[in-house]
Amino acid sequence: MDLLNKFAPIVYFHPEEKYFPVSADFMLKNSTVKDFTDNQEIVHPTNRDLYNLSQKHNFTPLGDGQIIMSIDKLIYKGEMPISNVPIYAIKRTVNNMIYLTYIILFAYNGAYDILKVKEAGQHPGDLEHYTVELDMNENLKRVFYAAHGNLDGRTVNASDVRFENGRIVVYSALNGHGLYPQKGYAFRIAGLANDYLDSGVRWEPRVMQIFGRKDSNFDIDTMGWTVYNGRIGGELVKGNTEGIVGLIDKVWYGPNGELIDEFDPKKLNTPPFITETNAKIFLVLKDIMMFVFLYFLSYYTLKVSKHYLKGHPDFMVHLTTIVSLLLIFYIYRKIAYYLINKYSPQ
Repeated sequence: MDLLNKFAPIVYFHPEEKYFPVSADFMLKNSTVKDFTDNQEIVHPTNRDLYNLSQKHNFTPLGDGQIIMSIDKLIYKGEMPISNVPIYAIKRTVNNMIYLTYIILFAYNGAYDILKVKEAGQHPGDLEHYTVELDMNENLKRVFYAAHGNLDGRTVNASDVRFENGRIVVYSALNGHGLYPQKGYAFRIAGLANDYLDSGVRWEPRVMQIFGRKDSNFDIDTMGWTVYNGRIGGELVKGNTEGIVGLIDKVWYGPNGELIDEFDPKKLNTPPFITETNAKIFLVLKDIMMFVFLYFLSYYTLKVSKHYLKGHPDFMVHLTTIVSLLLIFYIYRKIAYYLINKYSPQ
C-alpha cells in the first residue's frame, strides 16, 4: 500500500463539471441488476451478489446486454462529499516492471455539445484510469494517462510528470472524464468532441487496493464488483448496451487483472493538445472562422439563388438561402452526432 499511496493522484475536475465519482458500494446500493438469461433480478446488489452472478457464468464477460446493472438516475451527479470516495488501485509486475493502475468510477458520462443545439456521447456508467510504470527498484519511468478507454491515451516520461504535494497531478476532462497530465484543450474527432481540462474541484482521494480474482488477497465482499461480467448503467431492457462494460472486459485489465496498458506512443491515437492560453485563442479563432464560413456560404448561396431565381421576388432569394443553410446545418449535425457516438466508445 505504501507504493500505491506514493503515486496516488490529486485530481482536478473542470469548473463546469456536473458528474463526479462514486464508490463501488454507493453505486451498488443505488442499482438493480438483472440477468436476462434466467430473468434473475437483484435490487441493491452486494459485492457477493455480483461475484456469484459472474461465477454462475464462469466469469465470462457478457457485455452484450444479457446482464445489466441499471444505475439510479438520482446518483448520476456523483457521491457527496467527494472526499469520502476512494480511488481503486491494483499493483502488478510484468516483464520486470511494476505497474500501478488507479481506477475512478462514475455513475454518468456527460455529453458533448454539437453547435450548442444537440448532445452526443452521453451514457450511464463511466470508468477511467491511469497507470504508473516503475522499475524493480521502484523508480518512476512513465505514466500512462487514459482517455476514453485507451483510444486517446498518452504516455508521459517521468521527467515531465507533474507532482503536487508529492502526488501525481491528473486533470479530468469536462463531462467525458478522460484523464490528462495538464490543463488545456484536447482536439478530438475533427474538433467535434474536444476535451476541456481546467482547475475546478480538487479531489485528493484515499486509495483502496484491489486484487485479481485468483489472488489470495481477493475479498469477495469488497471486490466482487471487479469481476462483474455484465453491462453497467443502462435501463433494464434485454440487449441494452447504452452503458459500459465491466472491469473484467477492459483490454487494459483482463479477467484476472493481468493485462497492462499500451505505453508505446506509436501505437496510440493521442489527440493534439493545446495549452490553456492557446486554447482560449483557438476557441476565439474557431468562432471567427465559423462566422466567416457562414458569411461566405450565405453570399454564394444568394449568388446562386439570384442566378436560378432571376425575375422572382427578393423574398424567394432569401428563403432559398435560409433553406440551404438549414439543410447544411442539419447534415453537419447528423455527421457530427454519428462520429461522436462512434468514436467516443462506451
